[in-house]
Amino acid sequence: MDRIATHPRLLLGIFLLLGLLMIPGTVSAHPLTTQLLRSEPTSAALLSAAPSQVRLWFNTALQPGQSVVAVVDAHQKRVDRGISLVSPSNPDELTARLQTPLPPGNYFVVWRVFSATNGQILSGTYSFSVTEPNGVVPASTAAPHLTFQGERLLINGAATSPLLPSLLAAIMVCVLLATLFFWFGAQCWHLWLTFASGQPDGYADTQTKALNRFEQHFSFPTLTLFLLASAGTLVAQSLQIQGQNWAQALSLTNIIALLGGSYGLLWLARIIIAVLAIMHSLVMTSLKSPSTRLLHISTWINFVLGLALLATVILTGPAAANEANIRTYALIAEGATLLGAALWIGGLLYLVGVFLPQLRGATEQVSLLLATLRRFALFELYGFLLLILGTVFRLLLEGVGSWTSLYGLSQIIGGVSLLVLLALTLFLTRILIPRVTQLRQSESKTAQETSKRQEPEESQFTGKLNFFYRKLLRGLHWQPLPAIVILVCMGFMFVFAEPVQTTAQQQTSQTVSNRPFSATLETTDRIVTVQLAIAPNRSGPNTFTVRLTDRSGKPITNAQVSLRTTMPDMVMVTSPIEFQHVASGEYKAEDVLAMSGRWQFQVLIRLPDSSLHEARVEEVVP
Repeated sequence: MDRIATHPRLLLGIFLLLGLLMIPGTVSAHPLTTQLLRSEPTSAALLSAAPSQVRLWFNTALQPGQSVVAVVDAHQKRVDRGISLVSPSNPDELTARLQTPLPPGNYFVVWRVFSATNGQILSGTYSFSVTEPNGVVPASTAAPHLTFQGERLLINGAATSPLLPSLLAAIMVCVLLATLFFWFGAQCWHLWLTFASGQPDGYADTQTKALNRFEQHFSFPTLTLFLLASAGTLVAQSLQIQGQNWAQALSLTNIIALLGGSYGLLWLARIIIAVLAIMHSLVMTSLKSPSTRLLHISTWINFVLGLALLATVILTGPAAANEANIRTYALIAEGATLLGAALWIGGLLYLVGVFLPQLRGATEQVSLLLATLRRFALFELYGFLLLILGTVFRLLLEGVGSWTSLYGLSQIIGGVSLLVLLALTLFLTRILIPRVTQLRQSESKTAQETSKRQEPEESQFTGKLNFFYRKLLRGLHWQPLPAIVILVCMGFMFVFAEPVQTTAQQQTSQTVSNRPFSATLETTDRIVTVQLAIAPNRSGPNTFTVRLTDRSGKPITNAQVSLRTTMPDMVMVTSPIEFQHVASGEYKAEDVLAMSGRWQFQVLIRLPDSSLHEARVEEVVP
């Protein structure tokens, strides 16, 4: 059985080697979300000839049927043919054929895609224009509110926030990770601690009782909850696809329709593996007195099933949405993070939830606890190193999120909780456990001397040993608290993964206040100076004012101005806001900011000479 102890060392060495191989691929950060790479026509394009189709390219394969695109004219009439096609030869391309010929005017494109790789949902809008035969640019028109409910396009329908299905998905992912870590961590505990040799008398019996207790009371409920959480993630995705229509979202037909592509295959594989694990658990539970050898074989079977479940979660996580040239590195980093968390966090949950309740404070149990904790300390170390290794390389790959976003907050809170857990672990392993061990050895020595003198034994627990022993137990029971916070943060990072901005796009966020927002910007080519004002600058209706001047400070009139507003934390793109010219160089528009949070504003300016200019700024809207 001592051969089992070599496996964590081998596993750690493999991940360290893979980590070194990852270094060349981590020179720059990459987005961990599905993204629109390019389109034809492009956003804000002025076309002299009407297009026959709209084509969109993304950084991941799309699922047909759940990925849709539509085009609406300035009169809010749909001008595409109502069929969205995902190219069979290039599954990251989405196409909609248009009614031809399109007359001159402004057109608005709305799309929603479902990643066939990891099930991520993204939507957005943009506009383009077809000019008059003489080259005159059509007058600006207000953009309608366009959304999809399933495959049905809603024009100026009721606005819905994506926060509800996103929060539901985050809760389901947190439950899924918690159950997976606990169940898989238990199997690692059984292999690494339960069957270890060379331990004190009673060690094997105590560990076997803990194993049987886990199989009898925890294995089946944990795996069942894992299955429910897996189904819950599909419901959350269906809710987002169906525009938060619960009746449609809970339709079995609509839910099954999500199970296409590699994402659907991996989800089904996850369910099948979990069912196999439940059946195996029921079989083992039905046996009255299984032998140690049978328990050992059963644990190895569960370990392999746990690795398979972990793989399905990794392959449907945010890392799967990376570009092909770094996807392997991202998946390895994700795997190291989740495997380390399963070892460390899952082991802690097993220690507190399954093993410690068996220890009733009896004297003979102190030695068994100390022997267990000494072996578990190395178990924790491997989990910590894997978790840190994966986290560091994930940060190199994806960067650090803004502290104002749910993703960035999860990174910060998770990092602080990791430091708290590490400090608590070091306090227990470096101070309390050695102190209790020393007192226990001294007490045993005293008991032996008393026995030789044949004097009555006073008390097996000295006051000092009892004090530190109780303190140790309290510390052990506190350890899972920061571990659970880390687990929740990991779940939120799965759902709210945000695109990484380039340095040129990163802007300093304004201080959150109830005052109107104003900023003076330069377009990226430094040709136009833009003064942007937003009042009252809070969620709800707002007035947007743009003032344009050229390099000489002269007001620019007769320009076509639009504003694209996005909430990157929610992976949400709204309809562009079209401005009306109201005074010399001044343009105004009114629109609604759906919610408070971090917004990015992109001012698009089309000058009379048809040249396009843009400026960006970021603001936290209260």
